[in-house]
This record gives sequence, C-alpha cells and structure tokens, in this order.
Amino acid sequence: MDKFQSIFKPPVITNKPTENNKDDDEVGKYMGDMTISSTASSPRPKSRLSGLGLTVSVDPIVKPTEEEFINFYFKDKDTNENIKRIYEKYMEVKDNFEKEKTPDAYIDTKTVPKKQESSAGWELVYNNKPYAYNVDSQTVTLDIDGKTFKDFIVKKEEYATIFMITLEIAMQKLAYDILKNETDSIIPKITNHYLIDLKNENCRIIIEMDYIEHKDLQKGNVENAMKALDILRDHNIYHFDTHKENIVQRKTDDKVVILDFGKAQITKNPDISSSTGLFKVHEDKKGKITFEFDIWKSRTKPVSNMIRNEVDFYGGKKTKSKRKTRKGKKKGKSKKTKKRTYRKRK
Repeated sequence: MDKFQSIFKPPVITNKPTENNKDDDEVGKYMGDMTISSTASSPRPKSRLSGLGLTVSVDPIVKPTEEEFINFYFKDKDTNENIKRIYEKYMEVKDNFEKEKTPDAYIDTKTVPKKQESSAGWELVYNNKPYAYNVDSQTVTLDIDGKTFKDFIVKKEEYATIFMITLEIAMQKLAYDILKNETDSIIPKITNHYLIDLKNENCRIIIEMDYIEHKDLQKGNVENAMKALDILRDHNIYHFDTHKENIVQRKTDDKVVILDFGKAQITKNPDISSSTGLFKVHEDKKGKITFEFDIWKSRTKPVSNMIRNEVDFYGGKKTKSKRKTRKGKKKGKSKKTKKRTYRKRK
C-alpha cells in the first residue's frame, strides 16, 4: 500500500457566538491587558472578571531585606558569644556609615585605574535560595595620603550584597581589634566607611583604611601567618581567601599582613575555601602530608583533593575553570560581573 487515504475530517468553524466564546473573548482581552511587575513593594493585584466568577492574582517577586539577612545570618548570636560579638560589630558598622560627607582627597584623585583580574564573591543562601555577591563595579586605590580606599557601586535593592560588604567591614574591624597587640601580624585599620546616595538606583560604599606598604610573604613567615589565622578562627572569623595577594608581609619590619576580608565567614561550614590557599595539616597526618610553600605561592592546587579531609584549608582563590556556583554550574561572564580595579597613586 503506497498511499493512505485520510479519514480526518476538519471541524466546522463558525462565527456564531456562543456563551463559551463570549467568556473566552473576555478572558483573552483581560489577559492581554494585564502586566506583571517584579517590584517588591507593589501590592498583590486581584481582579474579578465580570460574570465569570474568576479571580486572577499575581504574586510579586519579593527580595529579603537587609534586616532579614541579618537575622538569618546571625541566628546563633544568643548561644555563641563570638557570633554575638561579630553581630554587635556589624550593627555598629551599619549604624555609623558616614552619609553626609565624602573622602575628598580620594574623590578628587586623578590617578588612572590599572585593571586586575577580578575574583568571585560568595553566595548567601536564604530560604534555600542563593543570593550572589553582585556589584556594578569595585576599585581599590592605594596610598592616597597614607590611606587605601575600597570603592563599590551597588544597586540599592541588592540587599544581600550590601549585607556582604557591611559584613566585610565588621569582620576586618573586629579582626584588627583582636590582632592589634600581636607582635608578628597586623591588619589594616579601617578609619572610616561611607554610604553615598547617588540619586539614582545605585549607592556607593567606600571603605577607608590605613595603607600598609607590603611585599610577598616569605617562607619563614608562614607559621606566623597560620598562627594569626588560627587566633581569628578562635573568635569565629574564618578568612577563607588566603591566596598570596592577601597574605603578605610589611616591608619595614616583615610583620605578616592579612588583607581583604570580603569572603570572611562566622562559621567553618559551609566551607567556601579552595585548595589553593594556606592549610594546616592535622596532627595525626604530619609527616605524611606537608604544606608546599612554592605550590601555594604559584596558586597551584595540591596533587590530590583527597587531602581536604586531612587538613584545614584557610581558603584561597579558585581558578576560573574550576569555579562553580552552588547549583553546580560553571560561572560564565555576565553583564553584572564584579570588576576589581587597582589604582596606585603616581
């Protein structure tokens, strides 16, 4: 049989109005006119279609507020004295942003930015939904009248990112207080922090801190660096970003300098450290596993990731090819990629 005879009979289409056609036309007209807004503050729209007994409602997309992130992140503050202390420092920072003036010496500088490779921030998971660190731009300017300025442009509605930047300030200020009497290590002192309304959808956050002229960490100073990181961990400050640009030493006296608390956390888990950072070998594994300074300095991963269960990673910078989100997808370029720029005074 080389041909099939169709037995399908098309339905007869008529323009004669029916009750169902009238209802369909009315629904279609309503749905065509309806718009859905993602604005968090918009009321929940409801409409009853006349004669149909049909109610249409649209749930707005609501982002958690900064206060909700605070309460969630510091939920253990009533049972953990260290976390309570960090929470109090956070609230002190939040309540004391300088909003009336700007650092004129920095704002007026004419230095030309020198772009550097950017690094990822971190995600804050709230109600099982990840909220990524997301800034429009980020710059670091070195040695303006003895100060370093870290500058962020961020949308006002990016509450998670504003929380993360405020947490960075709090962590560094508290870490400075903890280590300021140590003889072998130092942290730049934050001298002011600014929150500037840009009169549009963005705000600007500037962190002002003492500039410390530094050089690469030397092998003989690794133990002092790990000692300082352990002291901070005893106070629930986990740096988690201990690559060679962040763990350095001061030029004048070789004191260990710990920089950049942008990924610092109040708990060890979830562990967001990578295997390219500093690590301390567990007591029962000493002699079998050793920390290789040259490998750390070159930011090369250890031969085997199996050592993660046998060492404590202080954290490091992940390579882009291996960096994944919590959903398991590789991060690619996007329009809202964090940009880090370094500017040095001429």
